Amino acid sequence: SLLQDSPYDPALLMAGARLYGAYAGELVDDTERRLQLTQRAFDYAERAMCRRHARICAARSGPFAEFEASLPARLSARDLALFYTFATSWAGWIQARSGDWGAIAELPKVELLLERVTAVDPGFEQGRAQLYLGILSSLLPPSLGGKPEQGRKDFERAIELVPEFGAAYWQMSDY
Repeated sequence: SLLQDSPYDPALLMAGARLYGAYAGELVDDTERRLQLTQRAFDYAERAMCRRHARICAARSGPFAEFEASLPARLSARDLALFYTFATSWAGWIQARSGDWGAIAELPKVELLLERVTAVDPGFEQGRAQLYLGILSSLLPPSLGGKPEQGRKDFERAIELVPEFGAAYWQMSDY
């Protein structure tokens, strides 16, 4: 309801994107509903990004080189949450469409955004940006462009930054 009153407020858009993304990713089993919710999360995150960085939005669906060129040379600390929310909402959108190779082809752009975040603050969001990078590097086998060794380094870095990740991993591996 807050977004109805202020539909272009970046802070509200990012909060909406995170909430819809978390809900879709953790609590929704219905495929169609997950598609709708991840679309809404991504739309909110994109709207927030477009308010601050219109060039990025204009280049989002274009070639990777064009998208990369649209990013600022240096990411400011004030943009960390924006880039992280945009990247993770986009990743959730892609995950909900995992059978669509066109959606999967957008993963390198998400990875680039997260790399920019971790370049400024490796421990951003308690290491979650680093954790996302590890997941993205490990999704595909090497023959399809996956980077399992890089993924391992990213996971190890996340554990180094937030030791609770390592403890949680070992607890889950007991099952």
